[in-house]
Amino acid sequence: MISNNVLNRVRRIECGNLQGTAFTLDYQNKQYLVTAKHVVEGSQFPRTMRLVSPLWADEFDFRLIGLSPHTDIAVLACDTLLSPTEVECPATIEGLTYGQDVYFVGYPYGLEGIIESKGEIYRLPLVKKACLSTFTEESDVGVLVLDGHNNRGFSGAPVVYQVPGNSRLYNFAGVISGYIPEYEPARIGGVDGEFQLLQNSGIIIAYNIRHAIEVITDNPDGSIISR
Repeated sequence: MISNNVLNRVRRIECGNLQGTAFTLDYQNKQYLVTAKHVVEGSQFPRTMRLVSPLWADEFDFRLIGLSPHTDIAVLACDTLLSPTEVECPATIEGLTYGQDVYFVGYPYGLEGIIESKGEIYRLPLVKKACLSTFTEESDVGVLVLDGHNNRGFSGAPVVYQVPGNSRLYNFAGVISGYIPEYEPARIGGVDGEFQLLQNSGIIIAYNIRHAIEVITDNPDGSIISR
């Protein structure tokens, strides 16, 4: 089961006509919002965007912290803390092992699970499981290649894994970018036609969470966390 230190941080983000997933990341006593660069790229900042969490939906004025130059990662911030900060969710791949199970959490197609508990309505993100097929590191770009099935709307979702030795907590390992497409010929009457169909190959590309930290380090203008 995905723990609250992840669920309390995942948000659906609406940027104009685009929807994706974002998540809050705490670093050096400041909070940031991380998503995929292609969800917000081309937008003029500062700008107002709508976020949906398990317990609320609201609009916030965001400033751009930065766009990762070589990966599909964007970091934003506003003047409001967007999630609880009592339980951290570290940004690291320490202890992550080749071939292990990982999860990604988000809002594909704007879908959400609705649960009522003690008079409160919770709008939960969807959780999907994948296998860490391999790591790649080329020209200082860290990529996590996952075996799983990604859907539109998961862009910007966090890739998480269980903290070694603690099955109740998870770490942020990466940011979902998208899947590798596969083209197959359309078959008509058992014969390959002239048209091709775009299909999901089941190979997901995510970028190492350290690239979000690099953006933050260059411009540490997040929302201050009061301890």
